[in-house]
Amino acid sequence: MIAFQVFLAIAVLLIGWRLLTLRSTAAGRAGQKVGLAFLLVGAIVIIIWPDITNTIARSVGISRGADLMLYLLILVFIFDRINDYVRRRDENKRLVSLARYIALSEAERNNKS
Repeated sequence: MIAFQVFLAIAVLLIGWRLLTLRSTAAGRAGQKVGLAFLLVGAIVIIIWPDITNTIARSVGISRGADLMLYLLILVFIFDRINDYVRRRDENKRLVSLARYIALSEAERNNKS
């Protein structure tokens, strides 16, 4: 199980790094769409064949499929939280920029009056 724990830790770091560096680029958005597609296909496969989780879990050294699902859910949750943080940070930057533009426009208009 140690190998899978190392894999999960590395996956969390890579997800965080990719989200923080590629969020506003087309590659970042495309990566998110590809990740979502994999998640949806994986969910459908698990819904149709629920016993496959036990098989996959045992192949990576985890005793139960439910534990594997929990670990993967944690990864998805972390991805979502980081994605939300980056999105809010970007929105805040745009809002501040817009507020500055409006303030400068109002100041110029008041000076001309």
